[in-house]
Amino acid sequence: MGAKLFWSVVLCAAICLVPAIFVGCSTEKIDTAAAGSAGGAALPVNTGGPKITASATTPIEVVDPPVRATPTPVGKPVASPTPPPAAGPLLVAPIAPPTTRNFAQAAATPTSNLPAPSAMPSTGAAPSLVASTPIVAQATARNPLHPPADYAAAAAAAVERNGPIFHEWPAPKFTLVFTGDLTGYIEPCGCAGLENLKGGLSRRHTLLTQLAKQGWNPVPIDLGGQVRRVGVTQTEVKFQQTVKGLIEMGYAAIGLGADDLRMPAAALLGAATEPYHDKTASFTSANVALFAFDSGATARYRTTTVAGKKIGITSVLADSFRQTINNDGIVTTPADEALAEVVPQMVAEGCNQLVLLCYGTPEETEALVKKFPQFTLAVTAVGADEPPGDLRAVPGSRTAMIEVGKKGQHAIVLGFYDDPQRPVRYQRVPLDARFAESPAMKTLLVEYQDQLRLAGRENLGIHEKIHPRFDAARPDSAKFVGSASCAKCHEGAFAVWKDSGHAHATETLTRLDPPRQFDAECLSCHVTGWDPQNYVPFQTGFADLLKTPHLSGNGCENCHGPGGGHVAAETGTDPQFREAMRKLMHVSKANVEQTTCIKCHDHDNSPAFKFDEYWSQIEH
Repeated sequence: MGAKLFWSVVLCAAICLVPAIFVGCSTEKIDTAAAGSAGGAALPVNTGGPKITASATTPIEVVDPPVRATPTPVGKPVASPTPPPAAGPLLVAPIAPPTTRNFAQAAATPTSNLPAPSAMPSTGAAPSLVASTPIVAQATARNPLHPPADYAAAAAAAVERNGPIFHEWPAPKFTLVFTGDLTGYIEPCGCAGLENLKGGLSRRHTLLTQLAKQGWNPVPIDLGGQVRRVGVTQTEVKFQQTVKGLIEMGYAAIGLGADDLRMPAAALLGAATEPYHDKTASFTSANVALFAFDSGATARYRTTTVAGKKIGITSVLADSFRQTINNDGIVTTPADEALAEVVPQMVAEGCNQLVLLCYGTPEETEALVKKFPQFTLAVTAVGADEPPGDLRAVPGSRTAMIEVGKKGQHAIVLGFYDDPQRPVRYQRVPLDARFAESPAMKTLLVEYQDQLRLAGRENLGIHEKIHPRFDAARPDSAKFVGSASCAKCHEGAFAVWKDSGHAHATETLTRLDPPRQFDAECLSCHVTGWDPQNYVPFQTGFADLLKTPHLSGNGCENCHGPGGGHVAAETGTDPQFREAMRKLMHVSKANVEQTTCIKCHDHDNSPAFKFDEYWSQIEH
């Protein structure tokens, strides 16, 4: 692309979306200051597997005893790091609850006015990260998405359910914290209760804050994969807020996932270059560029110095995914060709550790690290939903392989030591209720929901669709009329529904802090007349609480289909139409179990769902 054409494209994108502010050079150096606090307990590293070894001046070596790998020179020696503080019980930073605010007040509250964390010892037999005070109102039976009223009990239950972390860890010199594949889950989502769910940017931020305050010098690194669905503006708005969160958390490097690159290039450019608190996102890719590799919008690799060690980080989009990208604003090259250029540059800078973020299959990642053995750590996508319990070696190499799991439910923490017997420790950290909410992430979530409210569905690219039952000859057959229309003839069934959580599903969204009744991804399972798997309304489905209050709640018609034709038939004089509508509204229990409930009670949002147990609560 010629220079004139390139800058024309960039200028156009800047005018449409954000100022085109570029970061400038192909590498970025970040000094990670030692700050401090954390907590926990852990699993043994690599039990029964290859031995993990390292030293102060050589990369990690993953070898099968008794083979010893030859250290690889990576540049001039570095100064000895300052000794870490003495190991001790990890601390928790409780967050005082802000006073209850309405939505407009919450959106206007600046980050600086939110309560600051303070230290408090963790509880329990073993040291652990334990969250304390919730930042929103207590949960009720009709409001399962609220954080639990008793955070200490919820935290203890989370430790019991998911296991302790950082057990018997002495204080490391520094830690690398790996995350990725968030796929849109900026907060936990589901009807199992927040205390039973994992994930979310807020808990992640709390983990990093704890590690920093304890003096564990965390370096957060993200594989990429922030996006779940493409083609709607809501995804771009969420992506922008997610990137702000990663900036706030101080990420040293952020890779690019396949779906991230399916967004409009202008949206990616804006997120990559727009400052947040005077900092820009550390997007990194050796083989993917926005518009051109010399645009400066992303770096081909990054370096960060922590505790006297220099870490080099790069990212690639594996060829199996690269070939699926059809985006005029995205430029790519084969992963191995790009690494052949970038790896020597990283080595020349004297990095003590080289990290590869590969958005590809484990097989593709393994092939790349065998071709480029300079990498000591490799993070791969397309792994299991839950990361492995220990660190494993790539067969035939000195590289350790890391998986981060799905939906941002876990973080992987590696602790580094000047201990030749055990130089590195591995911990899979479930981001569960042991971690308190983060005021900074809460502010971003409030901003996100307010943007959705102000934009409206049409501006977010969310448009009505025709219900499969629609018949042009009888348009009432696909009209939603609300559950109250069923009450006169189906008194018993209506009474069961009215007292169920389904009837109050929309109310649940309005009582959250911030409210979620403007978020299509929440509305789709909390109102009547939406397609829950595609987050769009059917024609005549729920619009909002002012226009269609009769369609609030997860109503009868979400299982039985639109009732307009049935109501018209029962009040009409055509017996054949009446019988046809009655048959159309009938659904069997077996059919509902197989095709209906699972649309909302899916593995993502209701992992503990068992039809028979749930059915017993609403049987009618």
